[in-house]
Amino acid sequence: MSFNISSIEQNLISAANTQLAQTKPFPVACAVMVAYDYVLNVDLERKKFTLVSWIYIMLRWLSLAFVLIEIGTPVWVTSNYLATIITLLLQGIMTLRVYILLGKSRKILSVLLTSFTIAQAVNIGSALLMIKLLVAPNDDPLGSPLMKWSIIVYNAIMMAFEAILCGLVVYHGAKKTQMTSQTKSSNVYTMAVAISEAFLYGVVGPWMILSLRSRDEKTMNSQTSQSLEVSVVNFSHTQDSYIEEEV
Repeated sequence: MSFNISSIEQNLISAANTQLAQTKPFPVACAVMVAYDYVLNVDLERKKFTLVSWIYIMLRWLSLAFVLIEIGTPVWVTSNYLATIITLLLQGIMTLRVYILLGKSRKILSVLLTSFTIAQAVNIGSALLMIKLLVAPNDDPLGSPLMKWSIIVYNAIMMAFEAILCGLVVYHGAKKTQMTSQTKSSNVYTMAVAISEAFLYGVVGPWMILSLRSRDEKTMNSQTSQSLEVSVVNFSHTQDSYIEEEV
C-alpha cells in the first residue's frame, strides 16, 4: 500500500514539474483578459439590471475572484481546475455577449445554450479525466492514448464552439455593414470626394507650386547670366566730345 502511495506521489510531482512551465503563463493571461474586460465594460453595470446583466456581472466577478485566489500556485492539479473554471467563465461571457448582440433571439439562444453545454461538458470531462490519469499508478499518464485522444477532442470542441461564436458575430457585422452601405451611399461618395480634395490640396497643390517656383528661379538665373555676358561699356564717344568742347 505504501508503494502505491509513493508511486502516486511521484507521478503527481513529476507531472507537476513537467506541466508547470507550460501552464504557468495561462493564469496570468486569464487575469489580464478578465481585468481588461472588467475595466472596459464597467459602465454597463450602472444601467438597468436584468437577469442577463446579473449573470454577466457574476461571471466577471467569479473570474476575477478565482484568478486572484489561485494565481501563482505551484500545484499542477490546482492550476488545471483553475484553467477549466476560467475557460467556462470566459466562454460564458462570450456567449452572453453574442446573445445580446444578436437581439436576444430564441433561436440564437437555443443554439448557443446547446453548443455551450456540449463545450463545457467536454471541458469539465477532460479535466476530470486528466486528474484521474494523474492519480492512477502509471509511468507516463500524459502519454497514454486515452489522454492524447482527450486532448484532441477537447481542442476540437473548443475550436468549434468559438468558431460558432465568431461566425455569428461576423455574419451580424457583415449584415449590418451591407445595410449601412445601402442606406448611406451618399456618405461614402462625400468621403471619397473629401479624400480626393485633401490629396489634391495637400499633395498635388504644393508640388505644383514648388515646381513653378523652381522653374521661375532657373529662368531668372539664366536671363541674368545672359544680360551680364552681352553688356559692353564703350567710352570712346564721350572722350571725343570732351576734346571738341576744349578746342
